[in-house]
This record gives sequence, structure tokens and C-alpha cells, in this order.
Amino acid sequence: MSDFSVEIGPEGITREVIPRLAANMATRQRRALARYKELRDAHDLAGHRLLAYRCPRGCLLLDVFDTDDGTALYWPRHRRSDAANAGTDPKARATRTTDGDHQWIDRADTLAIMFMQTAWLNCDHVLDLHLPAAEIVARLEQVAGLPRRHADRKVIVQ
Repeated sequence: MSDFSVEIGPEGITREVIPRLAANMATRQRRALARYKELRDAHDLAGHRLLAYRCPRGCLLLDVFDTDDGTALYWPRHRRSDAANAGTDPKARATRTTDGDHQWIDRADTLAIMFMQTAWLNCDHVLDLHLPAAEIVARLEQVAGLPRRHADRKVIVQ
């Protein structure tokens, strides 16, 4: 397992620590995304997939997979209409979309499941589906020990 730790002194999180935490997070996310794409492109993702959340039409909403750095979550790209984007921050759209507005980028992270309360799932026709992190963790516990390609590892969310 890789070490993504940041030393925090007795004074706690200070202005000097915040840039190190941000750099640590960005590195962790880049590594998780690169690993996902490597597994997908090598057609080896099924051997590392722990769970796959899909919409009723079959679109991937969330992949949970294992890496050398721990359990990772992958959110695929999706499109949002002007109406769906109405409540989002224009600065966030500029940095988190490929076209500056509608095509949201894919992303991954290895620590997200430990710190998030809710995973927001999206595909081109399902937006902002709320999935509590506790449900992901509970499902991981249910499928532990099952073969990687077992049907119970695929979750269709309504």
C-alpha cells in the first residue's frame, strides 16, 4: 500500500499544511484514475472490480475496484443539460468538464469511500442519484469472498 500521509504537527491543520493536503489528494486521484484506465484498456477490470453500480438502462454510474493503494471509486463521464447545470458553480464546470460546461470528466479516488457521506451518481440520463456511502460499504461486506464476476457484484439502482 502506498503512503499518502501528510505530517500534521501539534498545531493542527495550518495554512502551510493545506497545499500539501491538496497535492496529496490530486496525486491520489490521478493514480486511481490512471489505474482504472489501465485495467479497462487491458480488459482486466473485471478481475479487480468489487462492485458496479448501473442505472436501469445499463449505464455505469460507479465502479468500485481494488488497487495497490486500496479500494477506489470511479465515476464515469456524463453530460448535463443547461437545466441540470443551473445549480452548479460555473468555476467548477470550467475545471471539471471537458468542454467547459456540459461534458463532466470521469474521476476516481482511493480514499473517497472513507470520508464521503454520499456518492452522487450520474449518467447521461440519470442525474444526481444519491447513494449513501454506508450502503456501498455494506454491499462490499456482503460480497466479500464471492467470485469477482458474481452477479451480486452488479447493482442496479432505481
